[in-house]
Amino acid sequence: MQKREGLTCWATPQNKEIMLNVNWTKTGSLQPQVSHSYLTRGAVSKFEGADIRRILPVGYKLNPETLQIPIARETDRAVVASIQVNHEGVEHSCNVFIPGERDFALTTPFVAR
Repeated sequence: MQKREGLTCWATPQNKEIMLNVNWTKTGSLQPQVSHSYLTRGAVSKFEGADIRRILPVGYKLNPETLQIPIARETDRAVVASIQVNHEGVEHSCNVFIPGERDFALTTPFVAR
């Protein structure tokens, strides 16, 4: 994902939190600016200055690197993270689905006797 040009994002587990990775890889004279970001189901970004239900503040300028943002959430709730940036008049966006523990409930396998 880090080598893909443009805006990419992915999530990785980090103890009880989720680490949201936001990567910008593209040449240009201007840095892309966040025009919109959103978190669903009560998840909270621990990025300083981010409003409630937002991942990054509007107007935040991304550097050409991977930005790691801790996300707090209830363990059993799935979350969708969405980010939209504007770079030289072109909109770029990425979305991440972060499953909850219920989405991977283990069941007893059926064994034929």
